[in-house]
Amino acid sequence: MERTCVLVADRLRARLFTLEPVRNLHHRYELEEKVDLVNRYPQISSQNRQGPSRGDMLQRHSRGTSNYDQRHQDQDHDDRKFAREVIQELMGYLQSSHADQLLLVAPPQFLGALREHKQTLRGEVGEIQDVAKELTHLTIPEIRNYLEQKILL
Repeated sequence: MERTCVLVADRLRARLFTLEPVRNLHHRYELEEKVDLVNRYPQISSQNRQGPSRGDMLQRHSRGTSNYDQRHQDQDHDDRKFAREVIQELMGYLQSSHADQLLLVAPPQFLGALREHKQTLRGEVGEIQDVAKELTHLTIPEIRNYLEQKILL
């Protein structure tokens, strides 16, 4: 039987699941959560979520750069740092579980940070699929239902 791992992640949280077969009329598989990581270094502020402030816009026009640009670069750096941490945890789990397949699910920007490590992952697992979608906030049954509807499970 093939063993599949599912990583559902974003810049703040990463959840690693395995697919476990069940004898159920409604579902073929159940997701079993193995790891739940939280980013210890999030760079979140209301300005990061809302975009540049009026002061940032004025500063950008006067000097050519802005605090907003610097915060964006810091956020990208922190995203890559958390992605590396997630990949290290994932690698350890893949080595011990002998998984055949891996499904990466993350919003587009964070998925890009995870894809930077795809070559490393290929040494541990045969098939890798990825989906650009934010699912970390969903419950386990909601994640499973979404993936089943998209015929990924």
